[in-house]
Amino acid sequence: MTEADILLKGSDDTLLVVEVKERQVSAAEIPEQIEWWRQRLPKAQRTIFALVDLSMITFYELPADMTDTQPKLLFSASMLETLSVYDPDLLNKLTAEPRGFMFGYYLEGLVKAWLADVLHGWRGDVAPHRADFLHANLITAFQHSYPERRAALPA
Repeated sequence: MTEADILLKGSDDTLLVVEVKERQVSAAEIPEQIEWWRQRLPKAQRTIFALVDLSMITFYELPADMTDTQPKLLFSASMLETLSVYDPDLLNKLTAEPRGFMFGYYLEGLVKAWLADVLHGWRGDVAPHRADFLHANLITAFQHSYPERRAALPA
């Protein structure tokens, strides 16, 4: 069974799968990551794949038929600028050596909090990159969803 680090299931058969890496992913690795997930994801009306590493958060829309067609880049943002809103000490935690085995879970938790904030506005002010989510029509797709951590992919 394949698990997503973070998974959101939208009301209109939209799926958002988030892969969180505890390291920086090279540009050459990104197509490999997308292809790995493309082979494992169930067919959905709309599938969004997000890759979070130590420098960037990047959202892609995968083709509905899961063909070899290139995924569409929806938006990309600085991981540090985006998530430090939820932990002002994030830079120190990123540069600490060693980070420890719990850092990946911590980073997943920050991403989950950010996604929940973008979709549901729990902090009261505008979440970072909410406008990008609106532009990509992701708010409407996931307005009744909540991010799940370590979730099994639907069949």
